[in-house]
Amino acid sequence: MPSNPTITIEGEFPRDLEGELRLKLATLPLALREAFAYHRRRLPNCPAHKALALARADQDKGERRYPSSASRCIVYNPAIPTRAYGERAGTVRWIEQASDGLRLIGFADDIGRETYSRAFSHSGWYADNFQSELYRGVVYQLPAARRGDKGERERYVYGYADPNNDGAALLAFSIESDKLEAARAADRLAELAAEESREHQEAFQAGNRAAELAQERQELTAKVRALLRELASACDRLGDVPHIKLALRDSIRRALAAREKARRERERLRNDYADCRWKPELAVSFRDGEQSL
Repeated sequence: MPSNPTITIEGEFPRDLEGELRLKLATLPLALREAFAYHRRRLPNCPAHKALALARADQDKGERRYPSSASRCIVYNPAIPTRAYGERAGTVRWIEQASDGLRLIGFADDIGRETYSRAFSHSGWYADNFQSELYRGVVYQLPAARRGDKGERERYVYGYADPNNDGAALLAFSIESDKLEAARAADRLAELAAEESREHQEAFQAGNRAAELAQERQELTAKVRALLRELASACDRLGDVPHIKLALRDSIRRALAAREKARRERERLRNDYADCRWKPELAVSFRDGEQSL
């Protein structure tokens, strides 16, 4: 009977294991090694022999384990280097799986209602003009308390929950010691972020509309040229049918008027967004919209 193949899984075993144990694990079946890695990642302080025993128990029960399913931990993405949403530069960042490293206190509007605050008469802010996506302020608590002259005090961070990614949030690490103040700050950040999102979507849609108008002008130009060629070639023969001749000319005039209207609308859109100096980032969204057609 052939022996089990030796397959190496990158980063499967911690380097602190003794060489003999590492060699033993490397000769185990793949399913058993994956179960071992699963328990080591799920329980960081679990000894290797106990993790191996748990892996063998899973194998006896016919339960398959995968290391990636146990590797949940909070992910801190790089901070936004500039001032964002009214917060200081370098304090705002995207967090993934936030509850795996921070304590979720709750949504800002729920916290406000618990304290009978009149500042929360809504449950978030719409991030698009179709009212399909909601930015809702959220408050997390840092896991450790800071000791001072007045003893321990709670520390909160705030932001808004990602509506499309469960457990993710954009958080400002401007520490608040009062939960209600953190909820107010979270709601304000969500409001500013939603407003910015709507502006970018409007700029993108304007760029898309500008591209449609450019295409429409090209089609109208081709139509006018074709009508002019036909009118010129049949001008002598149309002397006996003046009404047809007038209809062709009227069609040309309407096409030229529609082309001029499209030109003016596109020029207005480009003046509003393509050369937007008060918010250069909107020009980027406008160009993205133009190129998306």
